[in-house]
Amino acid sequence: MEFSDFIAPFDAAGFRAEYFGKRPVHIRTEGSNRPPLLPWSRFNEVLAITPYWNEDTLKVYFKSRAALRENYCDTADLRAGTSAPVNPAKVKALMGLGASLVANHVHRVCPEVGAIANMLEREFAARVAANVYCSFKGVQAFQTHFDLHDVFAVQTAGEKVWRVYESRADAPVLPLPPGDEIEKWLTESRGRLLFEVTMQPGDVLYLPRGQYHDALTGSQASLHVTFGVSPATGLALFKLLENAVTQEPAFRAYLPDARQ
Repeated sequence: MEFSDFIAPFDAAGFRAEYFGKRPVHIRTEGSNRPPLLPWSRFNEVLAITPYWNEDTLKVYFKSRAALRENYCDTADLRAGTSAPVNPAKVKALMGLGASLVANHVHRVCPEVGAIANMLEREFAARVAANVYCSFKGVQAFQTHFDLHDVFAVQTAGEKVWRVYESRADAPVLPLPPGDEIEKWLTESRGRLLFEVTMQPGDVLYLPRGQYHDALTGSQASLHVTFGVSPATGLALFKLLENAVTQEPAFRAYLPDARQ
């Protein structure tokens, strides 16, 4: 799939000029030839790759709070420094109570998702990660928030109502700490509702970095894939310089006494 196919009926040049890094847009599936990306049956196949799923690659959220790993992973006899494997029975029980599932970096184990991630990497000279979000009727996994990267969200099954607000954080690079106070601040600073849209299978929603938003599952279970697009920032230069000057003795030497 080329980028122009991914955002059809928009064209690539027009999208870059009008939207990328500038403003959000809902791209409906009508007028496009996007094939189904990740139906329920395929997602279940991916979840069946049990060696991949652990406390780092799979997260469970309940009422905007992350579940403790012991609530959905096997932690008995766990060696130090290793990630706890997921217990499917525990996950199923939590989801039966209304929890939501986030499968991180699914592009590593799902080739069709990986192909789109690679296409976006080439298109924007960026790092791209794909996460899957699964939630059930009337569930809101996350309160109002913004992301540290640009987002292409693709609805793959069911429906989800997205609310996009007018406020936008100024090129954020650090995640906000969790907690009620931060959630209150985000709600108070999100501004007016810019638009609300019900995502249908095949729809794409683009959000520039820092755009305030939240989402609510509708009358049926929802499945969507989010592609996080992270081009390099100027901060990367300092990391490159640090690696380079580490090879120079003058930079490894102690500095003169600061009191002088």
